[in-house]
Amino acid sequence: MSLNPITPLKALPLAACLALLALLPARAETLHQIGHSAISQVTAYQGQGIVTREVSLELAGVGDHQLRISDIPLGIVGDSLHVSGQGVAGTVIHNVQLMPLPPGHASPELKELQARLRELEAQRARLNNAEALGERTQEWLDSYWERQEAEGSRPRPEDWQQTLNFLSRNQAAVLEQATATALQKQALDVRLAELRQELQTLTASESHKTQAAVVYFSNKSKGKMTFQLRYVIQGIRWPPSYDARLDEKNANISLTYFGDVVQSTGEDWQSVELSLSTAVPQINAAVPVLAPWILTHRLPEISQSRSNLPANNRDLDGSGGFGEEVDERIPADDEAGFAESEIQTQGLSVLFAIPQRVSIESAPHPRRVAIATRSFSYTPEYHVVPKLSPRVYLKARFRNSGDLPLLAGQIRTHVDRDYTGTSQIPLVRPNEEASLTFGVDENIRVTRREGAEQSSLEGLMRDTRRRVMSYEIEISNYKAKPVNVVVWDHLPLVQHEEIRLKILQLQPEPSERSKSNLLKWIIPLQPQEKRKIQVSYAVEHPLSLEVYTNFSNEVQPLHKQRRQEQYEKF
Repeated sequence: MSLNPITPLKALPLAACLALLALLPARAETLHQIGHSAISQVTAYQGQGIVTREVSLELAGVGDHQLRISDIPLGIVGDSLHVSGQGVAGTVIHNVQLMPLPPGHASPELKELQARLRELEAQRARLNNAEALGERTQEWLDSYWERQEAEGSRPRPEDWQQTLNFLSRNQAAVLEQATATALQKQALDVRLAELRQELQTLTASESHKTQAAVVYFSNKSKGKMTFQLRYVIQGIRWPPSYDARLDEKNANISLTYFGDVVQSTGEDWQSVELSLSTAVPQINAAVPVLAPWILTHRLPEISQSRSNLPANNRDLDGSGGFGEEVDERIPADDEAGFAESEIQTQGLSVLFAIPQRVSIESAPHPRRVAIATRSFSYTPEYHVVPKLSPRVYLKARFRNSGDLPLLAGQIRTHVDRDYTGTSQIPLVRPNEEASLTFGVDENIRVTRREGAEQSSLEGLMRDTRRRVMSYEIEISNYKAKPVNVVVWDHLPLVQHEEIRLKILQLQPEPSERSKSNLLKWIIPLQPQEKRKIQVSYAVEHPLSLEVYTNFSNEVQPLHKQRRQEQYEKF
């Protein structure tokens, strides 16, 4: 038996190979459509914030998947979108990108509201028809006798009762139907108004959700997956504010830190984990480059080219996560019930993690959240400016011995249980000193009395005017403890070479005297003690010289305090 020789296979051309590959069944991506994704976490900065949305999927099969989330706000910062995930092992996230929604897209919630509104409007139209029919029936009944007279026919006397019964029955039915229709319309109008308000609110919210985030991933096993989408969005701020309570008996200040969170992102936050950060993203992130300082003999041509800075900020925590397997573990939720926020120092900033979940609507009014409470010992200081006011103000000087900086903001002050007002506090770093004003202390009395002014003409030619003025300040301590009272006053500040100031008496000598002749005394007082400050001075100037001033020697009334920039003749 002879064997036929084996014919060698010929190599297929490239086009044929591609055609065969095209005939092979392609592995299609499984599409998962999510119309609503819950916001789970927010980190607030000043002017913007990082929002985290969370989506969970039950993967019934393996292969390639496409997760489309259709409620991403339009105003997110470009290239800030980042995705991560936890769940079944072997799942790989390939990419995430933003895509515009198709025209006419509406969420299921919006479509349901629109359908309910159409149904109620149809009911309202049917009630209008019933009302119109009743009105026409009433018109027919009202015109019955007129039609009979016009036709020249009257019912026979024996038929009158039957006719009257017919008209009465129909008249009663028409009136009863009109009353029922009016009540139904009233109730329906209330429901329509409520539904239109809901629709308006949801439509306004939907106007901010005009793009979708599409996550491409693949998995090797079935199970539950949870994805977190993070992005930066504008319209978030949290001005700090404080409550300060001064305990005179125990000589300490209890200071409670708050964040007044305001967000106008276009969507409400419902029960989110909130963190407040003192960092300032995208500011001072790079050292500025100093250009050469050029001197030249001609005006150079200005280049029209611009260098484009890289704007890829896809990953907020430093690692992209694409092409890597996701973490199989799902972290457990933090336990609730902390008395204050968890404080994390991150380089040059501080992060306050609010312990309880909070809900904040997109609105111009703030939601106040507590951050922490700290206590400080203080040194009391009592300040008074008798020329402007006899009131003595309590100031508490303390050192920020805590672990937190005090950011600049509004502070509400209390002495024991009494509210004393509001003021502003500047930035106070840890271990820095600061002072807070706690209002007026009525147990320290201060009076300022002016002496009689003496005016005379001096010199051989009697061409120099000399004016001698004086004042006396009396301080009385009615408190049950010693105090130090800081008294502020001033002397005229001469700004002309022909005007001379001569100090005749400063008793006691002030603790400080500034270049602008501002005087400061620190007066120690025992309980029930009184002390006086006595000041006298003389002002001399040529008689021909007109002198103007913005103050006088007397206590300044309120209307003059408001016009300290205005001058009058001295």
